[in-house]
Amino acid sequence: TDAELDHIGTLLARTKTLMLGQANDSSDSATRRVTAEEISDIIDNLINAGNAKAGKVFLFAGSKTFTQPLTLNGPVQDAGIDINNLPIDQRFLTNPEQYAASIEGWSQNPYIVKITKEGPMGRAHYVVSDDGGKTWGRDNTLLPQIELFNEAGKPSEKVMMRFSGEALDQLGDPLIFPAGLQFLFHPNPPVAYQGNDDKRMVTTGEGVLLPLNITAKETFFADPGKETSVDIFDLLYSLKRALEDNDSTVLEQRLNDIDRAFDQVLQKRADIGSVRREMDDQLGKIQDREFNTTKQMSEIEEL
Repeated sequence: TDAELDHIGTLLARTKTLMLGQANDSSDSATRRVTAEEISDIIDNLINAGNAKAGKVFLFAGSKTFTQPLTLNGPVQDAGIDINNLPIDQRFLTNPEQYAASIEGWSQNPYIVKITKEGPMGRAHYVVSDDGGKTWGRDNTLLPQIELFNEAGKPSEKVMMRFSGEALDQLGDPLIFPAGLQFLFHPNPPVAYQGNDDKRMVTTGEGVLLPLNITAKETFFADPGKETSVDIFDLLYSLKRALEDNDSTVLEQRLNDIDRAFDQVLQKRADIGSVRREMDDQLGKIQDREFNTTKQMSEIEEL
């Protein structure tokens, strides 16, 4: 576990070096595209490190030692459709399946698209929230493909919503999008954790329980209870998108997040180190007791 954490730290240090080189004005779209490919390789290596095994046992899966802890999520999901904000009589006349749409992209943000002006495709208006409806962006015209981006909120993650079926059929009577209709995006991180939060424990001779492992969840993903914690995969995918889009602003904004990610992994190495020291201490006590017991037995036999 310590060796894999050291490898993860090395990969994050390499990421910081790359970003420092690409965040300055001397870099251009060509160098950033090449760097984006290296970031993609770093992501693959981090996933492999998180899925490291000792024999048949996965190191970072908690107590689910035969379950691969990290898996890739698909980028496409069906948009959830919420008609609860429509007038009661209109709800009974609205068939949600008519408004089928898919959402493509990875994000932890709970996006909502809300229709603000009734009308068909191309005339209806919508607003986007990237925080579950707490704040909203400006009005936009509804088109067959839209980007889920709140200009006043978080940086763009290039999450797209695409309509299909009746929503695009403009022959005859076009489909009307009623004001208040909402489309929901369920958070879809690029990498998901399949293990659990339990640790494999060992009981020492002193009756002390020590954890034998840490989880990929606490290593790679953000802890809602800690403001300084970072979702490392979300961070790296964000950097990769910024490099591909030649966006130096995002690269500069997220340099501090790389440091926080490195500190997060460093803390886990410290946790492993403290367990190793405790186990060494317990082993020393056992060896002392073994020596004393052997000595006592030898003295008894001589009697």
